[in-house]
Amino acid sequence: MIGTPYWMAPEVILLHEKDTISYDTKCDIWSVGITAIEYSDGQAPRLSIEPTHVLKLIPISRPPKLKNFYSRSYYYNRFVNGCLKFRPEDRPTATTLLNK
Repeated sequence: MIGTPYWMAPEVILLHEKDTISYDTKCDIWSVGITAIEYSDGQAPRLSIEPTHVLKLIPISRPPKLKNFYSRSYYYNRFVNGCLKFRPEDRPTATTLLNK
């Protein structure tokens, strides 16, 4: 497995458990969402959890949210929430993110 666990999309983790799952550039959109949370909150979500545990947690948990989402703009929240859709097909493309 290649990648940094805290920024890893669920489908990337699941790929190593099931051979039928694949991933594409939508996993990078997930990582952008995690980076946006890190930028806003000062650290990535779940950093207090050991990497081996976070790899088990990400595929079975709800996507993380901004800590102080009320103090962020509607558009920033929409950006983060869009990036962190659990199902890759529900995430926007990079082009869509840049145009909104």
